[in-house]
Amino acid sequence: MFFLGDLSQTAQLYWENAGCVTGPQLPRKPLDEMTEQELRNTLTYARIAYRNAQNDGAPEEVMSLLLRDHDAAFSALAEASERFRMRVRSNQCMPLTGHSAESVARYKKLAGVAD
Repeated sequence: MFFLGDLSQTAQLYWENAGCVTGPQLPRKPLDEMTEQELRNTLTYARIAYRNAQNDGAPEEVMSLLLRDHDAAFSALAEASERFRMRVRSNQCMPLTGHSAESVARYKKLAGVAD
């Protein structure tokens, strides 16, 4: 696949395409104003956007932008949900970047449950 133009716009296109799946629409408001369910939906769409870009061989800058957005949603959900933090603490959440010790530790730190 060819990627032309502004890579931040390419990342935005992946977000928009992720939202095309049948499911709830994402609210257009900051993460800190979203409900827990809205944050869960946002995190799901962030994972879809990242995986689609990864499958397409998107440039590293696009991947970095999508990872940044995912991690922001992950952190916001961890802040809003004790249940989510417990799942991260007990390794029941699959880190977006894989199950390496480094990745698990990174996401535990993002959730505020680092050992």
